[in-house]
Amino acid sequence: MADEAWLHAEEHGEIRIPLDRLVKNGGLDVYPEILEQGLFKVFFRGDQLIFQAGGWIGMLHINKELVIEVTSRVPIANLEWIIARSHFEKFIVLDAFRKDFSLSNQQIPSIINIMADRLTKAVEAIQFDSLHYEYVSRQYIGSFPRGRIDPPKTALHRLRLGQSPQSVFEAWERTVDVLPNQYIRHAIRKLLHALEGAPNKAGRRSRITALRKADDVFDRVSLPSTRPIDIQNLIRRVPASKPVYKDALVVSHLILEDSGIELRSTGGSVSLAPILVLMENVFERYVRKVLVGSLTQITCRNGNLQPPEGAKKLLGTADALSPFKIQPVTPDIVFYDGARPIMVADVKYKIIKDFPQRDDVNQVLTYALSYGCERAGLFYPRRSPHSPAGMIKLGTVGSVLLYAFFVDLSSTDLSLVENMLCSEVERICKQ
Repeated sequence: MADEAWLHAEEHGEIRIPLDRLVKNGGLDVYPEILEQGLFKVFFRGDQLIFQAGGWIGMLHINKELVIEVTSRVPIANLEWIIARSHFEKFIVLDAFRKDFSLSNQQIPSIINIMADRLTKAVEAIQFDSLHYEYVSRQYIGSFPRGRIDPPKTALHRLRLGQSPQSVFEAWERTVDVLPNQYIRHAIRKLLHALEGAPNKAGRRSRITALRKADDVFDRVSLPSTRPIDIQNLIRRVPASKPVYKDALVVSHLILEDSGIELRSTGGSVSLAPILVLMENVFERYVRKVLVGSLTQITCRNGNLQPPEGAKKLLGTADALSPFKIQPVTPDIVFYDGARPIMVADVKYKIIKDFPQRDDVNQVLTYALSYGCERAGLFYPRRSPHSPAGMIKLGTVGSVLLYAFFVDLSSTDLSLVENMLCSEVERICKQ
């Protein structure tokens, strides 16, 4: 693909696209797999065709001539760390396309489901096309030799047994019990072990069933005694007429070596389907998981969930004569000192250039009033290395102290950022 076919956009950002790149024969020229996901919008502004990205970051194959890389609108140094900490699972995987990824030392546990799906699909294709065979030389002892007789070993064998008619011989046999197949089966078994011991979440049982079927495809294959170091050499053992094996072997390598991938890499040794990430959801989950797992003096709950796990509640008490029902309030986080709520907060994946938007402030103040809290907070990603970072007291509205927390996702030491965030939250909650 020519270089000019690659364009870049930020999430929710707009770019102008030449009309002939997106419209053919009077209609929109977009792959159905992309169009069905609702990942972008296209509209005219004057005589210009405008592409507006959605909230998913990653690589979009629009058509045969156009690829658009959608990037995050805030600087993020270690996306894999943030996703791993957030336990984010709802990726979009564009199976019809391919992207080259670089290896990463940071594993994302939730991507194990993607790996399982990719491996079982590859094994289905292998089963349809037939397994890879190799000719292997094996030694036998028998009265009806075939292949090549080994005279020294035969003489020694007959000397030990007396007048034996048996010979020691080597024969080449065509077999599926070879290293490429052994490697794939080892990865299947490792995934099965991981999923069978995992919590029972959506899709777990169906993946276990698919992996067991994949394991049955290799029922004549043993497990390898050692794992190969060079995956490329292993791939070269399989003829080019079986290209699906490359997918299976690459995924198996990632699984067996406990390797991760850099989701935003533009090249590398691992070819997989593009993986799209919704940063709005990742950021909310990341902030909540960090606070839930690290606070020591106070606790916090998810206001989107019902008690006792969460802190969801009704806005207030309904009037007996009102024809309307009181609606629930769902703050992203409610902080508690024992059983008493002391601060409510919402997590907003937005760029704040000045004061937070009035809608955000109104929303969190309503939460504070409903929960009877004298503190309210808003969590945002830090816009740039030159913008505010950490906790900032915005002011007082009535009896409610209003704070903003700017989380520096561009830091190369996110563990330090997380520790500072938790310390600041506990300090203002204990004042």
